[in-house]
This record gives sequence, structure tokens and C-alpha cells, in this order.
Amino acid sequence: MSPRPLIHDAEHWRKRAEEARRLAERMMDLESRRVMLEIAKSYDELAARAETKDKDKRQS
Repeated sequence: MSPRPLIHDAEHWRKRAEEARRLAERMMDLESRRVMLEIAKSYDELAARAETKDKDKRQS
């Protein structure tokens, strides 16, 4: 069995989002912090998509 692609791994994306938030907390530059929080939000969206795709796959 081949490893699951990361694009479908919600846990992977949630960890990346949390890491981005931790980095943002330490940033002094407000624009850099804002961009890093946007990146975290995008990772959360990827996690949600992966969960939806996984749920759809299990139901079919």
C-alpha cells in the first residue's frame, strides 16, 4: 500500500496551520504577522477540504 498523499491528510494541514500561528505570534512586523495568519487560514481550509474528501470517499 502506498503512503497517503499529503494533500489528503487533514492532520498534516492542521499541524502546519498551528505552526504558522505560532510563528505569527512572534512576529513584530504587523504586515508579516497578517500574511502568516492568512497562510494559517489557508492551511485550515486545506484541512477542511481533506476531511470532506475523506468523508465523501468513505460514504461511497
